[in-house]
Amino acid sequence: MTFRLAAILIFYQLILGGLAVYYYSEIYLRISIIMFFLFLCIYSYVINHKVKKDLIADFQSSHLLNSYFTIILFLSVLFYIIKFVSLGIPIFERNANIARVEFARSYDFLTFLFKNAGFICIIYFSFARSLKWQMVSVVSFIVFGYFSGYRSAAAIPVVLLIFTYFLCFRGSMIRFMVKYFAVTFVALSVIFALLVRITMNRFGKSEGVFWDAVIMLAERIALVNYYNFLRIEKIFHNEPLYFGSIWWDLESIFTSKMGFSGRVTEMTGFKNYETLQLTPTFLGEGFANFNDHLYIYSIVIILVLRLVVISLNSFKNPIVFCTFFTWMLFLPISSGQGLGSFLFNFTPKFLITLLYLLFSWQIFCLIFRTRVHS
Repeated sequence: MTFRLAAILIFYQLILGGLAVYYYSEIYLRISIIMFFLFLCIYSYVINHKVKKDLIADFQSSHLLNSYFTIILFLSVLFYIIKFVSLGIPIFERNANIARVEFARSYDFLTFLFKNAGFICIIYFSFARSLKWQMVSVVSFIVFGYFSGYRSAAAIPVVLLIFTYFLCFRGSMIRFMVKYFAVTFVALSVIFALLVRITMNRFGKSEGVFWDAVIMLAERIALVNYYNFLRIEKIFHNEPLYFGSIWWDLESIFTSKMGFSGRVTEMTGFKNYETLQLTPTFLGEGFANFNDHLYIYSIVIILVLRLVVISLNSFKNPIVFCTFFTWMLFLPISSGQGLGSFLFNFTPKFLITLLYLLFSWQIFCLIFRTRVHS
């Protein structure tokens, strides 16, 4: 599983600007060395943990767990419906690009709580092989992501599903690609169409808006993070931070100072960082810390990967396991924001979500047992 998680991470990094940097800049040799070094270390050194068969079997046989996660999914869906009714639907507002930011900031704490709980439901129903609820949860959060006006939010449910099947597939990567090629192609095509639609709603104001949206989306995927990398390269070329980026992200939790992404956004001249924020990616963050020796950053990533997978396999409680599995998947998903963001932004939120799930589980069991005894 560790090797496959590393493969997902590298693939994501290549998509989020890596290919553009490789193609357009002069540092392609260093990037090649980083990717080769990372793969080599993962393949030859890190233990390849497997998902526990007994625990997955418990998911599939427990009617109590199925009922619990169905209720959690219902509560998450209900929260989003109430939020849309009370605040409006950002994607249909006159200025959707601004409305989505205001919508995301409203009820921020409850939003990340119910959103993460919904993502964990997707993972649970995948393990439980409950196709009906798996599709209900995925489609629900795709719709919520679309209405909220965030392209990533509309894509993440499908990405979670594909990554889950990929990490747990018993066979080679090639066999996985052959078996799930058609389903994955259709799913990604639908997501791409949704992303184009969201782009049209947010930015389309003229004739030929469809192709403008396609071009804008392609540039966002292929070039924007490359330009961000060039900005980072210009700022930190002679003054590496030596893990300073991670310290900035940690500092932002306890002070009013911004994290690495926010500070670099200001350094590049974008003062309105609330609506426009630079995405550094692991690659850009690695350069900011180590400049020409950014391959050193891959060692840190290897250690984090190892810690994540070992942590996952140390839990026997299904709720804890599903939460940590979802958290693990957000390592590559959040790689566009950098390692510090994963450690000090995503991690605390998932821990809070875990406490919410465990507390609600105790209440659920108490009610269930009371009804049984009565």
